[in-house]
Amino acid sequence: MPHRTTPAHRSEVALAAVLLAALTAASAGAAPRGGAFPWFAPEDVRTPVEVQVTTPDGESRTVRRCGAPAGPAKARAEVDAALDLWRSLGKLHRRAEKTTIPVAVHVVRGDGEVGEVSDRQIADQIRVLDRAFRRSAFRFDLASVDRTERRKWHRKCRPFDERGRLRATYRKMTSRLSVDPGTTLDLYTCDLLREDLLGTAMLPWFFLGESPLDAVVVDYRTLPGGGAAPYDEGDTVVHEVGHWLGLHHTFQDGCSAPGDDVADTPFEAVPAIGCPVGRDSCADDPGLDPVTNFMDSGDDACAARFSKGQRRRARIAVDLYRPGIGGPAGGEAVKPPTPSSRSRTPGSRTPPAPVRSPTP
Repeated sequence: MPHRTTPAHRSEVALAAVLLAALTAASAGAAPRGGAFPWFAPEDVRTPVEVQVTTPDGESRTVRRCGAPAGPAKARAEVDAALDLWRSLGKLHRRAEKTTIPVAVHVVRGDGEVGEVSDRQIADQIRVLDRAFRRSAFRFDLASVDRTERRKWHRKCRPFDERGRLRATYRKMTSRLSVDPGTTLDLYTCDLLREDLLGTAMLPWFFLGESPLDAVVVDYRTLPGGGAAPYDEGDTVVHEVGHWLGLHHTFQDGCSAPGDDVADTPFEAVPAIGCPVGRDSCADDPGLDPVTNFMDSGDDACAARFSKGQRRRARIAVDLYRPGIGGPAGGEAVKPPTPSSRSRTPGSRTPPAPVRSPTP
């Protein structure tokens, strides 16, 4: 059953958000000159996780596995304090049952069919996503599909530049295509590999509100059968949705506390490349590296699980920061609309009537 919110609950969240905004602003300091995104910490740029990808044309490339910014350590600590407080207030009963998250897929193409994603691939991706979170409080349903042909958006869909500034193309793309970000997960596919990146996402506390910028973006070749081997089985979307739900990388902070702020994922000094099962990069700490965890960086064939602590953290984070997910404003339950596919003309704000798509 979708999550139901109430005006009282929204007031509680709004108050918590205001207090948290003040705390994180004090911890992180003023935004750097040039309009950089406050949560984009310098270490996010200096220490990228690089992996090898073979594209459908046989080219081997070195790209960044993930571009989701973790944020300054002090600000992360304030978020964790807020999550601990929310849990201690006993709010978890609000998400005792499964919450269905509708997914709006935006296929952003280049010229002609460049960057096209089939209805079958999209359906397979939603199944991969839903299966990965099957033991969590969430399930995912395809709500809509739209296809937009705009070369600039297709090629420059990465949210941040190297200095941490939100890019104008990303702002324009999301403001035009976003579908009710307060209740829906917006998933964009485009040519991120052109910018040496597989995927990226916004964490729940980045905007403290219902912003079109709040989304997940992946390279179209990472969807099942997309050809960005060995990252073409759909787990890039799973990984980035994990961030969108409030999870950090398992190798966050290396062997130092607080790591990824989840007690049952062992510390990990460096990201997993490939599938080094049995590795123990933090020998002085208990447990082997969680290399098969979706929030590590191993191959898609290696990724297999979320820990119980991660599932719990995601539930708390969504309860606090995304109270409307799965239901419209006002708290009524929502049934995701029937999946459809429609095309959008680049210069039009209102999409034309839906066109028929092959049934997956």
